[in-house]
Amino acid sequence: MNKIRNFLSFALVAVTVAFAVKAFALYGPVTAIIATALVWLIASTLFEAPRGILLLTLSGTEVVQRVLGAFKTVLPAITRMSTDFSAERAKYNQQIMARIASIPAVQDYDTAGGGYKTNAANATTLLTDVPITMNKWRHVPIQVKIADVAKSVFNLTEQAIINCGYALAKDVMDTVLGQVLSANFSYSQVTANADFNLSTLNAANAQLSKNKASPFSRFGVINSDVAQQLREDPRLSSSLFYSQLNGETPLLEYRNVAGFRSIYEYPDLPANAQSLTAFLFDPRAIAVATRVPQDPTEVAAAFGLPLFAKFDTVTDPDTGLTLLSIMWIDPTGSFDVYFTIAIMYGVVAGSQGGGANALADKAGYRITSA
Repeated sequence: MNKIRNFLSFALVAVTVAFAVKAFALYGPVTAIIATALVWLIASTLFEAPRGILLLTLSGTEVVQRVLGAFKTVLPAITRMSTDFSAERAKYNQQIMARIASIPAVQDYDTAGGGYKTNAANATTLLTDVPITMNKWRHVPIQVKIADVAKSVFNLTEQAIINCGYALAKDVMDTVLGQVLSANFSYSQVTANADFNLSTLNAANAQLSKNKASPFSRFGVINSDVAQQLREDPRLSSSLFYSQLNGETPLLEYRNVAGFRSIYEYPDLPANAQSLTAFLFDPRAIAVATRVPQDPTEVAAAFGLPLFAKFDTVTDPDTGLTLLSIMWIDPTGSFDVYFTIAIMYGVVAGSQGGGANALADKAGYRITSA
């Protein structure tokens, strides 16, 4: 790259000198000086390497795609729950309807004449409506001052994008786990952190089996104190479990242990008033629905009004998760650049306060330290 730049610089000097000599001969010294200066200015501008413009060429879609990458990296357990990630628009506090299926009763064959149709269950009665309210409208606004655009902002922009993804991921995860309360999940046990081991997981798995939890998709989230105890359990650190070593990854993830497909370490598992240290579940325990917040694009077009911001959406092909990106320039005089990444979501958990065995109460199991 430097060799090419040096060659272009040499060529620029040569062309400018040749032009100056020709102009001097044809038009005289004054005109030659002015024309040569203009040629040098235009040519040097064309050949000069661009500096400090990365942010302004980064489209909203590119920003969102990078955020999606960060979102999935720091939130591996979210896709283990029941999710409804849609690209549809939603209004704040709008309800999204999910359903929980129930098992129909077995009947005796009616020999008196009804045959197979007697006491047939209406298919719609086997589905229980579970409304999810879009009551979380969250975003992460970032400002880039115009004075910084003249500098190298690559590291600033990259770090801001990563932090946007982490902030949104943590917000969703903390909201989800904040619903793991005795009011929503009645099945639990108390185990001191120092006593947490493989047997604790076996007991949780046994209770989930009694509750008819999914036999194929059971997962868990544990805090870092519990993860440390599991690392030191000789039954998990033996050669039989050599593949469970987390290696360069600082957060523990056990796979295929004690009946659970994956158990994830989450350092910020909310202890709350109930001292939660672990949550074991099948996907029905938690339902998360996301939508894209409304933007004024269609309204502005209907009224023929100009837009002073750029709106973009992108859908992650793996999960269906869609985020909204908004970019704009402050027109009041500073001309600073702003962008934000927004998401609208709602969460329901377990019995939703309905008492033991209501709705999805049986799908989750809490472990507390007190």
